[in-house]
Amino acid sequence: MQQRSLRTAGLFLFALVGGAAAAAPASRARKMPAITDKTLVARAVAADLTRRGGKDAHVISESSAVGSRLMFYKARSRQTGNMWDTWLYHHGGTYHLYYLAKRSGQWDNISAATSPDGVHWKELGPILRKGKGVKWMGTGSTWRSPRHAKDGKFFMNFSEWRGARQTIFFAESSDLLHWTRLGGDVEFKQDERWYEPNGRWDCIWTIPKSGGGLYGYWTATPKKQTGGRFGFGETADGVTWRALPPPKVHGAGGGEVGAVEKIGGKYYMMFGHYPVMVTLVADRPEDGMSKRWTSNEYRRSPRGSS
Repeated sequence: MQQRSLRTAGLFLFALVGGAAAAAPASRARKMPAITDKTLVARAVAADLTRRGGKDAHVISESSAVGSRLMFYKARSRQTGNMWDTWLYHHGGTYHLYYLAKRSGQWDNISAATSPDGVHWKELGPILRKGKGVKWMGTGSTWRSPRHAKDGKFFMNFSEWRGARQTIFFAESSDLLHWTRLGGDVEFKQDERWYEPNGRWDCIWTIPKSGGGLYGYWTATPKKQTGGRFGFGETADGVTWRALPPPKVHGAGGGEVGAVEKIGGKYYMMFGHYPVMVTLVADRPEDGMSKRWTSNEYRRSPRGSS
């Protein structure tokens, strides 16, 4: 199974509709009164802070009002600290959860947890820490090496801010548990022909490239004349990246890349365009110069609804 990601802030949230969470042992499922939209998060966080005496770093609560179970995951490790962006990678029957976190004033580590079912989690703690002279780290995603059949490797990208510039770095693993930071020779910097040198440069999402290698899409600040809203590039080996001109975008301003997936012959991107999520669509990923990505119509949900 290829990577599947959900990026959110602070807590990792699953909505398990109906009986989908029935596999959770009864001793670990704490029933709570019906929870309203306004108090859901506050109550879950309070429960986590005061009742987390078990082995799992999560809270399960059931709301009879909506007929769903909601699970909140929150890291317990003091070395991890507070969570922010999260992403998932499923491999060999195990869910691997990664999350940007901070134990001090700025985002300073990436931590991890594993689960056999997406409900019960084993916390691993930090797997990567920020380098010397780094202001803070940024989020990423995880993918399989294009040469995985030969090298057995997985890769992860993350960003670091040094001075006024954010650039992308990489780590590798053979088991998705133990990660080794790669050297500065594969640091991925802005191509100043198309991208602002001190703009956003963060969080690559990959898809297979016809003929081998990968295409990547990431949060970036393209120069105004390009008409782009995000970064676009390619790699043959999974860690040595070459930026390409950004695809032109109509119907959305700047934002953050969530994920890209091929569905029914078209390519769809989840694009965080504050305060909403926009869907961008293209016929082919390589049409960076000529094919224009367009956003589906969307509307902001009324406050308090979903």
